[in-house]
Amino acid sequence: MTLSNEEKIVISFATECFRNVADKDYIAARMIYRLNLIEQFQWIALQAIEKYLKSILLYNLRSAKGLNHDLEKALDKVEEIDYLEFDLLEEGKKFITHLNKNAQNRYLEQCSYALGNELLLLDHTVWSIRRYCTVVNYEINCNGEKINMLPYELKKIKLDYYKNNPHKFSLIGGYLEKVLKREKSDPERKALIWKNFYFGLNRKQKIKNFTFRSRSVNPPHFRYIRGYEILKEYVYFPKRIKKMFEEN
Repeated sequence: MTLSNEEKIVISFATECFRNVADKDYIAARMIYRLNLIEQFQWIALQAIEKYLKSILLYNLRSAKGLNHDLEKALDKVEEIDYLEFDLLEEGKKFITHLNKNAQNRYLEQCSYALGNELLLLDHTVWSIRRYCTVVNYEINCNGEKINMLPYELKKIKLDYYKNNPHKFSLIGGYLEKVLKREKSDPERKALIWKNFYFGLNRKQKIKNFTFRSRSVNPPHFRYIRGYEILKEYVYFPKRIKKMFEEN
């Protein structure tokens, strides 16, 4: 694979600062879910998916600027890469919409909810998106002939074998792949494979004793009359919250 110095820097950033950090966010989200900290789980889940999507843009030498934490906007930009034939099922897209509406809630500034199946949806969505978090559109030199590897890389990503055996899919140099090779007692490894249909050394057909952690929250400025009018003099509210109150 022949890359310019500029391309090497962009791809290194995509791997080290987006994909690897997203892998760690994903593990952290799974650990936090087990503590029943649902708002924190959803926020870190959003962070993981955000970084995976941004890494795809960089691996394809597209800008990730101006997206902030908007997952739907990031997904749209990824889907604009026509040769990528990005394949995300409807349940993954719905989960991204759910996080976009409910997860940006670090200060409990909005009403939010969780139905209880978010961990399972996170696993599915991360696995589906993460397959594309690598360089796929490149050429190799074979006996003096240049061969474009895009068709072969996409074929690997979309193989029915991996959809039926998701735990078999791996990325070269991936952080999750390294975690899976650690000792069984490793806390990151245990957090990654717990009740996980997609990541592990063996295929899980079913999981037992899984607790669905549903939750809803309604902060004070939504509960009390004039709550927002009073509190806006004391704390900063994001534009989306201001819009809710000031346009009504």
